[in-house]
Amino acid sequence: MEETIFTSEPLQEIIELNQKEFFTKVAVEKFRKEEKDIEKSRLRHYNQLITQFDDSATRFVLSKLKIPIQARATIYGGFTGEFADSLRRVGMSVVFTDPLEEWVEQAMKKGFISFKLAVQQIPKELIERTDLFASFECYPDLIGYNEFYYPLMRFLTVEYGILFAESKATVTSMHEEAGSIFQELGTFRRWLRPLWRVYGIQRKAIKTKYLNFYHIFGKPETRKLLNVDCQVSKAVYDTFASGYRVTTVDTSKIAAGTSLDNLTVDMSIKRLRELSDSINAPYIKSFPFMASNLEGSLFIGSKRFYFSV
Repeated sequence: MEETIFTSEPLQEIIELNQKEFFTKVAVEKFRKEEKDIEKSRLRHYNQLITQFDDSATRFVLSKLKIPIQARATIYGGFTGEFADSLRRVGMSVVFTDPLEEWVEQAMKKGFISFKLAVQQIPKELIERTDLFASFECYPDLIGYNEFYYPLMRFLTVEYGILFAESKATVTSMHEEAGSIFQELGTFRRWLRPLWRVYGIQRKAIKTKYLNFYHIFGKPETRKLLNVDCQVSKAVYDTFASGYRVTTVDTSKIAAGTSLDNLTVDMSIKRLRELSDSINAPYIKSFPFMASNLEGSLFIGSKRFYFSV
């Protein structure tokens, strides 16, 4: 394993899990007792409980993706833990995280090192001891649109990036939904598209009988750029109020909040502007009258900033 590239700290925000009512033990027990009576649109919340995790298929996927089974994996949005169990069975060293205490306690009883953490709260120390972040169907709608890019950029600074699994049953249910609901859910790949456009992150997909696996990772140089932009994003968040327009005039002030020089910060500001343009491009195309509010607009946590080059 190569040394993990240093990444910045999480943002200091109070995190609330969206749609929390679907992910409590009470909700899970109700599902187990009344599975046939659950509304079809809600089944996707519980597919981890009923999906078959085939160990031989998991080993095959890891081998094809060149992820060593001795890699140190951190599960985010672990929920009921079947996916974490499957990675541990094939030989991975697995740390379990979830924003709900009840699932963290259950994972501890199973012998996992476990932490009560939302995606946005993962500390620097845990990132530095992680080779791979992995999740089963922890979609952006579960962690909030605004908070999505910064934590995922931090995850992509580790050697093997992110391994995301989704059941084919969930994919089918998404495609059967129509209109705004489907657009709101999106898919993991679609939400990471702007990071691919700006940073050139690598993307691979493998389908097994029951699961689709997506591997998203960066080469060393890409991870260094992501690390820089995470540091700059954190400094911007800590230094300025929401709605502030960031320009190269602010370079020295931003650099003072990082270990970076002015030129590196300037280049980072340009990339963050590119990221904001890529994120907002579909909305500007659909709603051109909103262009002035969206161009250069980037959420870092709950704060919106405007990046001008």
